[in-house]
Amino acid sequence: MRQGGNSVLIASHWAFTRPDGTRVWDFMDTFHLCRFGDDWQFLERTVHDS
Repeated sequence: MRQGGNSVLIASHWAFTRPDGTRVWDFMDTFHLCRFGDDWQFLERTVHDS
């Protein structure tokens, strides 16, 4: 899907581990931002459960 010149979709993967290497959390986040004039504004966040 095309976002256009005034929006962006950002995906990030979060992996939290203990010092011994065991996993605490592991999930994806997606953020949607749009530009209004010269400013970027956060519209929504989606947390993807894995």
